[in-house]
Amino acid sequence: MVVAPSRSYTQVEISFTNAEVLGIDPPLRESGDIEGSPGCVLIGTEGRRIELKKGVIAALRHIHMHPRDAEDFGVTAGERVKIRVPGERGLVFENVIVRVAENLALEMHIDMDEGRAAKVVDFQLVELIKY
Repeated sequence: MVVAPSRSYTQVEISFTNAEVLGIDPPLRESGDIEGSPGCVLIGTEGRRIELKKGVIAALRHIHMHPRDAEDFGVTAGERVKIRVPGERGLVFENVIVRVAENLALEMHIDMDEGRAAKVVDFQLVELIKY
């Protein structure tokens, strides 16, 4: 899967469960921070192989916002917040990094392990809590 925006390098974001299965020890980083991270070999459906010397990370959880959203929530780019997920398996995600840009829509990015732990569904309403 290719996720925008495109970059001049390739990175692979994996969950810690995937990392354990693959025998990789990825650093927990912001997307794009790949220096010193391990590499891997990607094999496509038709057998094409791409070797990455670096680029495998576990991405820090973050929330995208348009500047209007950031103003409404009273937060700024780079700030860390908590996100409370209600429900039967509800929990609070701490240290969620706020990203703000004109081309961003309001959405939170977490990995599959985190989403499954809280039974998060697409477009679920959550609560932003400032520190």
